Amino acid sequence: MVALELRINIDLRRGAHAEVIPELRALLSVHPLREDVWATLMLALYRAGRQADALAAYREAREVLVESLGIEPGPALQALEQSVLAQSAELGLDHPSGSVAETEFAGTTIIGDTDTAPGAFLVLRDGSRVPLEGRCTVGRHPGSTIALDDPKASRHHCVIRPVAGGHLLSDLGSTNGTVVDDQLIAERSLCSNDEIRIGDTLLRYVLA
Repeated sequence: MVALELRINIDLRRGAHAEVIPELRALLSVHPLREDVWATLMLALYRAGRQADALAAYREAREVLVESLGIEPGPALQALEQSVLAQSAELGLDHPSGSVAETEFAGTTIIGDTDTAPGAFLVLRDGSRVPLEGRCTVGRHPGSTIALDDPKASRHHCVIRPVAGGHLLSDLGSTNGTVVDDQLIAERSLCSNDEIRIGDTLLRYVLA
């Protein structure tokens, strides 16, 4: 499932919004309680210009969760609904310019086009610094560039990759979402001193 979701996220980043919608629907017919898949479906619908359908998907997800588990959708899914309602620029109807750089799962790396980025690093809570030399993965998976001991983080939570003039942070369909400067994001270009929150973990992006 993780590998499949990573591939679908790559399709979203290359602009294949409409193409992945039937596949996401099929996934949800088998895994109706996976909020990360519902979030990806909402994003795909929104980027395909179907805002009303994206909101309908949220209502459908809420109905499934309430009827099956007696719980409301998590904060990440609720925040995504609010972003869709507000037509947040962070969601973007068009995928970012440029090609997909790379994705990684279970030790396999697929490398595409890359861009030159200035030197930068992440500052951890204890003050230590992790240089961003190429692609940086963050999550609970022990093979991540930054492996987190945080139960609220997903195994493959997000990725930071170099682009022209800086770095691009992309959420990998995580359960609890990725927050930059108190805003839930799907993908965002980072600015120096941006604060990244993953679960209960705080990271700060600093340009060298």
